[in-house]
Amino acid sequence: MDSKVAKSLADKLGVTSPKIVRKASELNRLCDVRCTSGSLSNLGLNETSRTVMCIELAATSLHHHVDRKEAIRLAGVSKKIYVSSYKTLETMLDLQQVHGMRDLAVQFGCIGAVDLARDILSRYKSDYITRSGSDNDIDFSKPMFTLAALYTVCRHQKVKVDKTKMVATAGVKRSTFDQTCTDLEKYATQLIGDNKKTGKGKQKYWLDDLEKSFEEEEESPIKKKKTETSDESGATDDYEEWKRKILEGASAATRKK
Repeated sequence: MDSKVAKSLADKLGVTSPKIVRKASELNRLCDVRCTSGSLSNLGLNETSRTVMCIELAATSLHHHVDRKEAIRLAGVSKKIYVSSYKTLETMLDLQQVHGMRDLAVQFGCIGAVDLARDILSRYKSDYITRSGSDNDIDFSKPMFTLAALYTVCRHQKVKVDKTKMVATAGVKRSTFDQTCTDLEKYATQLIGDNKKTGKGKQKYWLDDLEKSFEEEEESPIKKKKTETSDESGATDDYEEWKRKILEGASAATRKK
């Protein structure tokens, strides 16, 4: 297809990056090599629809979101044909992506959710295998599970992420994504509850350590010698008052958390 037409379609999809447009053109040419006209006809694609899909494939490979609804409208095909043909082209062009959790978290700006999301997914998978006796019938490496886990954690942590973009990246219906999030919810509640308990414990231990450090300082020979030989009146009282304020401040800070 003419490069001007391809650029015009890209503009309508909100894709202005020359790098993405060039990538889309390369994919289009690769289609000519790998896909016969007959196979494209069998997919129900014409040049326009193929170009639109190549633009989305190029954008996705470079971590740029494309409005799928607008892409389908521009392609002039049904949603079912678009999704099916898109997946087929993705396979033909060797563009299937392995979405790592950290990579997706960076893409959606929620890197702080990675560890907890990974734990949630691990528990979910473990329970599933326990119930079914196998995980052969489900691929937990699919981005749907990874993104659902990240979204569930972000919702608990009140971190704003683009859910519409997440669903589009997952490549599933919104209802399917929502159901997966619902399934993961109980694991998130359990883990976040456990972490809160652990966090409180750590705060308590920190305060205990602070008190202990004061006690050890008071009992040290150097401290005793200083106290006994101090010529400044009220030095010990000043130190005790300072210690009391430090401990009260630390305790108040802990209660606020």
